[in-house]
Amino acid sequence: MSDEHIDQVLADLAAVVEQFRAEYLAVNSLAERLDDEAERRLEERAARSTAPTTDITTPMPRETLHSLQCRLAQDSARQHREAFRGLVAWWADAAMVAVLFSAHGQKPNAVRVAAGDPYSWMTTEDLEHLPPIPEHDRKLAELGVFLAGGPALPGDPHSDDFAAKTQEHFESLGLKIQTDPDGEPTLVEDGFPEARRRRLWGGAWQEHRMPLLVETTQLTEFLAQLGVPSETVDAISKVSTAVEAVRETKIRIAKLEAQLQDEELSGEAEKAAITEIDQSLSVSDVTDDRLIEYAQTLTASLPVIRASKIG
Repeated sequence: MSDEHIDQVLADLAAVVEQFRAEYLAVNSLAERLDDEAERRLEERAARSTAPTTDITTPMPRETLHSLQCRLAQDSARQHREAFRGLVAWWADAAMVAVLFSAHGQKPNAVRVAAGDPYSWMTTEDLEHLPPIPEHDRKLAELGVFLAGGPALPGDPHSDDFAAKTQEHFESLGLKIQTDPDGEPTLVEDGFPEARRRRLWGGAWQEHRMPLLVETTQLTEFLAQLGVPSETVDAISKVSTAVEAVRETKIRIAKLEAQLQDEELSGEAEKAAITEIDQSLSVSDVTDDRLIEYAQTLTASLPVIRASKIG
């Protein structure tokens, strides 16, 4: 990709993220309004009647309509939220790829830039341009499929835990099962968006819905060695560190939740964990903002990085 091409792609990503954010906020606002309205209507019905509010012996078409509207709005808000995160993650990843390629004096690979696209499908030929799946992981997945005799079947009582865990493992690598000409199950690379993101971003995406970005220290030290101005390096360091802080908080929350679920904590330790989780949950509200700031800063830094490389 030429400098002009990647710049245009990043500019388009910035525009569509802003456009979709407005759509997402509108849908989310509608869902919240309908939810508040549902609570108000329920309270009014309870005040007007001595019968239990859960009584459904009296047909109430208007209440049913409102409930349906509320559920659909909530579903739409959730889908918009997931789609928005996908776009933001793609932008952050694409900006990082552009910076890394430019810093190495190379032109970004179009397939790699497109790899985080939350909608498009890629061919087998396209997938060859992505970082390879580690051979050890692939061999382990292939062995698991061989021993399991195929994929786990949802709802099948004969599909054991081993088959399910084997499938979970190879899907986490961006692989899927396909039958070869001899009728035997074989693993091939999956070109669908979710599989690509699992392959590229691993647990960062699967567990925290975040792209896997280059570590702050590694990136900033490399840019400084190239002679990139300190103000640019500092700006990148600031936004990258902020993203890492969000990720670390998410990891901490997940650990505490697992300990609570497994009943590993009790007494004051349990109370402290619950309090820490409650205080940290707001991090989910800023994840998109931190990723957007990261993408914006890296995008704006590209001309300076290119000039430093040329110099």
